[in-house]
Amino acid sequence: LSQENSSEGYAQGLRQLRVYHAGTLYTERLLQRLGITYLGNGDDPRTRAKMEDLLQFYLLPPEPRWLPDGYDDDDIQANRAEIPSLLELLDVKRRCQPSSHFLALHLSALLEVRVRKADGSPSDEVRQVKIWRTVPTRPPRKSGLTFVRGEKFEERDLSGDEEGGGLRTSTLRDYRRKHHAEVAALTQVADAIEALAEEGNSSSSSMPCQRMPKAAAPHSVSGWVEFFGTHYPCSSCTGAIVQFMAMYPRIQVRVGHDDWRHWVRRLSDRWDQSDERHHLLSINARQMRELDRELNEPLTMV
Repeated sequence: LSQENSSEGYAQGLRQLRVYHAGTLYTERLLQRLGITYLGNGDDPRTRAKMEDLLQFYLLPPEPRWLPDGYDDDDIQANRAEIPSLLELLDVKRRCQPSSHFLALHLSALLEVRVRKADGSPSDEVRQVKIWRTVPTRPPRKSGLTFVRGEKFEERDLSGDEEGGGLRTSTLRDYRRKHHAEVAALTQVADAIEALAEEGNSSSSSMPCQRMPKAAAPHSVSGWVEFFGTHYPCSSCTGAIVQFMAMYPRIQVRVGHDDWRHWVRRLSDRWDQSDERHHLLSINARQMRELDRELNEPLTMV
């Protein structure tokens, strides 16, 4: 590679090798090789509660709603509206390899930050936060990232990181990966760490005008983060997880995933096809359905 050890070289290498993911057979080996604990698939007892939460999330009807100030990360109904209805996922656009906006993951975490004293030295006080939520593929509202579904970018645009955010991702097959659920979840964890540190610093400062550190020092943050996704992560998201582990070395990261083919089967077993709230289709899905109907209509003889 002509540009080794750089974001340019990273994207270049993935594109030249055409390595977009390690697949269902080798993702476990890849994660373990990178020092990421593998939680298991959807049949593993360790992932059972997470999988059930994700199933219930997908079964919720995607009823869009507009909130002028956005919505919180754990607003389940608003998050569900970010991904398509079950009619679109399981019928109109049923496929073995899902589009990124079909996907969501379960995020759970236990984070601890040691509070600093007014002079900046660590104290004995430890603040803790727990996270248990589903995270769809979508633009995080607090990180300044944007995603237009289905938008394709020029070949020269390699990193897709111009909008900001702390994790580097790669543009693969001319599509950005910064909107993926793994990156959104990692961003939420980083935001939670920063908010926890700022809360502790502000409460421990006896001088209101004193400037306190804005973010937690990596060595002062400990705990664990677990992801369980409906599909195995792409190469770019795997790289983002490794970057997060390097940023916070005292946080254990554990990742599990299902295979989308199996996930479609799990959803199909529970989907009530008579529920019209799941019949909402995107413009593209409506066009595909109308085209199928037209192709199946008999030709008019003149």
